Amino acid sequence: MLLKSFLFCAFAMMGAGSGLAQQDMEHMVLKVGGVYYFGYGGVDLSKLRALLPLHAGDNFSYATFDEDEAAAAVTHVTGKPPTDISEVCCDEAKKVTFYVGLAGTTSRTLPSNVPPTGADHVAPEALALYDAEMTALGLAMAAGRNGEDDSQGYTLLNDPASHAINLKMRAYAVGREAEITRVLEHASNVKQRQVAAALLGYVQRSSTQVSALERAILDADGGTRNNAVRALAVLAAAQDATPFEIDPNPLIALLYSGKWTDRNKASALLSRITEKENPALLRALRQQALPVLIEGASWDEGHGIAFVLILGRVLGVTPGSVKEMIAAGTCCGERR
Repeated sequence: MLLKSFLFCAFAMMGAGSGLAQQDMEHMVLKVGGVYYFGYGGVDLSKLRALLPLHAGDNFSYATFDEDEAAAAVTHVTGKPPTDISEVCCDEAKKVTFYVGLAGTTSRTLPSNVPPTGADHVAPEALALYDAEMTALGLAMAAGRNGEDDSQGYTLLNDPASHAINLKMRAYAVGREAEITRVLEHASNVKQRQVAAALLGYVQRSSTQVSALERAILDADGGTRNNAVRALAVLAAAQDATPFEIDPNPLIALLYSGKWTDRNKASALLSRITEKENPALLRALRQQALPVLIEGASWDEGHGIAFVLILGRVLGVTPGSVKEMIAAGTCCGERR
């Protein structure tokens, strides 16, 4: 899985300077912070929890963790293989959280754009900046340094090494919106589109920037979708941001996706664009997305809070009330 590879690379980089070999990284003992599910409509989670060889508090290492065994447990209970098994590092205690996607009634095939076929590409300097940011971000995540400042409308991570690279990305991107957009929309190479989506979040803010990122919400590549939706969420968080309208249907499609990153990034963007009064958007979410919003609101505090906030706005109740209803299994009927 992409996130496992990202995490492993982060730990490998941490060990590189201390002489630790790859084998040492594979045997590094980690702890499971929690195991959460999505797409579980119609699935008996109690049976799956009992059979899945993974539980909160377990110690594990990548040398001993058998993803095929976990997938087999899902298939045995549900009759279908998991749509995703993502590991996310790290919380403040440096624990790893697992998200398991199931092919239940709340999981749908994502409609996606036709992959482009062009040879457009960004400059080597842009690729180098993106790769440097990914490496620095991996190290920061593994160390539990996950904070960031989105108030400028582009990402500035609190981690010093990552922050410095973010500033270089901003300096590179300003004045290159047309070039970066062309790559995002026409490059057949997925890495090129991923880099372009990330860099487009660093250009001077404009309506054309928002439109290009919005068109990439349903890119055929998951990494490109992730970077585009994340950039939109950061734009929406700017202190002086002008609210922008986005078609809710692609975001609702992401909320039903079988991939954790799609749901995670869609919730981040929706939690920000629902801060301002938007009756049409809230109505669409209430009519079409309540089951998947409830699933996300049941996750850990870090990744579930966006869903809790959205649900509260949709239902017209406080976040605390949402949590109480989720815990009691009474969410989410009409407010009395």
